[in-house]
Amino acid sequence: MNPSRTADNKGGGPSLVKGIILENANVAPSYYKMKVHTLIPYGDIHPGQFVMVKVSEGFSPLLRRPFSIHSLWKQSDKNGTDIEILYKIVGEGTNLMARWREGRELDILGPLGRGFSLSAVGGNPVLVGGGIGVAGLFALGQKLRDLGLTISVLIGGKTKEHVLCIENFHALGAEVHAATEDGSLGFHGMVTDMLKFFFRNRPNPSAIFACGPLEMMRVIADITETQSIPCQVSLESRMACGLGACLGCVIPTRGNIFRKPLGATRHENGTSFQRVCKEGPVFNAQEVNWERI
Repeated sequence: MNPSRTADNKGGGPSLVKGIILENANVAPSYYKMKVHTLIPYGDIHPGQFVMVKVSEGFSPLLRRPFSIHSLWKQSDKNGTDIEILYKIVGEGTNLMARWREGRELDILGPLGRGFSLSAVGGNPVLVGGGIGVAGLFALGQKLRDLGLTISVLIGGKTKEHVLCIENFHALGAEVHAATEDGSLGFHGMVTDMLKFFFRNRPNPSAIFACGPLEMMRVIADITETQSIPCQVSLESRMACGLGACLGCVIPTRGNIFRKPLGATRHENGTSFQRVCKEGPVFNAQEVNWERI
């Protein structure tokens, strides 16, 4: 069985892609990592982007499910790119996915969304992930490693079972710190508290990249604004189409501070509403109107 592409992908736009599962392994309680071979060109995928996966041939579940592109590898001996999806079993769709085996053909739409901007990263980037939010950061770590940068990674979870990818980031040469709410691993407390401690001991990080629960993102945005540190956040949202058509994933932003996207709509008080699937999922932290979410 061979993967195939059913739409053009010039300029890095999304395609309908047939992928082949290479591995689908249980990596922690309720967490799985699925490796898939696709014919998406390696250069068309940017860290922070995502794919929409069709999880059923019938009507239940009807909608595709969005997943961050967790990691990717350029294949020298065959066309396309191997990507990984790190996911947690949370409902009917992911329960079905956990049963999939090697060799199964997948229907994938992607790559989608706007990824992380690396135009002015500098020498001391810090990645902050909370729970399954770490899924959107490992591909970024791969890219930063390839750029020759030394990275620090802060990973948080409720317990040690919820702290993922420590060894994977170590393999990239990253300095990794863990935080758990129950104290079962690393720093005892929230990852945002560990970030404040990190700033006191490691001043002047060049940039912060974060992904995790909304409240975590809100706190990180406040911390980095106080510290005057550039920060990009990858937001999680329920999505129906992944293409910006349904307007089901809009968030309020502070006008058009950093850019003027085609899909933004302006409210009478100056707030713009932007689509997580199209203008995001990555936003500048100070662009988001956290008070209105």
